Amino acid sequence: MIESSRSFSHAAEELFISQSSLSKQIKALEDELGVQLFIRTSSKVELTSAGNHFLEFAKKSRSDYLELIDKLSMMDTQKVCSVKVGTLPLLAPYRLLGKIARFQETNDNIHLDLLEREQQEIIYLIDNYMLDLAIARTDYLDTDKYDVMPLIDDDLAVACSLSSPLAKLGKVKLSQLKDEKFILLDQKSTIHRLCIDACRKSGFSPNVKFTISRHEPLLAMVELGLGITLFPRRLLMDEPGLRLAIVELEVPVVSGVAIIRRKDKKMSLGAERFFNTFPTA
Repeated sequence: MIESSRSFSHAAEELFISQSSLSKQIKALEDELGVQLFIRTSSKVELTSAGNHFLEFAKKSRSDYLELIDKLSMMDTQKVCSVKVGTLPLLAPYRLLGKIARFQETNDNIHLDLLEREQQEIIYLIDNYMLDLAIARTDYLDTDKYDVMPLIDDDLAVACSLSSPLAKLGKVKLSQLKDEKFILLDQKSTIHRLCIDACRKSGFSPNVKFTISRHEPLLAMVELGLGITLFPRRLLMDEPGLRLAIVELEVPVVSGVAIIRRKDKKMSLGAERFFNTFPTA
């Protein structure tokens, strides 16, 4: 907590205790261990070398404790265990809600705590052990760091207004879009990076006129003719109310979605069951 906030006052606020109480607890811990855990300055707080070692020990101890609690709770078939799952806002358009419902029907002693966030935040949360699992895009993931259970592959398509000359084409090369104005999801999105990289591989940097965090207003702007976008086809098909032209790319650009987990995090029995038995078909 202090490590992430770099401040005793901010950490105390998150723990709902006073700063003086937290400082006393830290001082008592340092006295007990016989080492200094933090370097305190007027502007920030940093871990010492000993503090970093203790942090790793504390993380492992907490992980072991939670694993024990989970195993004990699973022995009681009437007791519900909780699994924290971060997810991109795509459960409905990718038809994953029904699969989650089917999983719950056969695992009624597992409570799924779903947290909907953007890719960048999901990866931060799972990297800091605040999530058990995540449903996220896999295009730039380090597979040495995560276990991956693939769910969906979705190719990107060009979306444009019905009045755009592109709307009359069946397929296009990416290089044909070099003079177009682009509207993209913001830089927190994997799709943004995927679009930029795909265009650069085709020999140009896209002229990005707008970036936006949510796909509904983005597609509405495209419908108005303010620019074109590259977007996952299945998400485009889930917007029947919008009057858009959808044009295929001659060379597909594919984005993968999967359930992921850190390889170095011990999984609870509930999380293990979700990861290994969630229906992928």
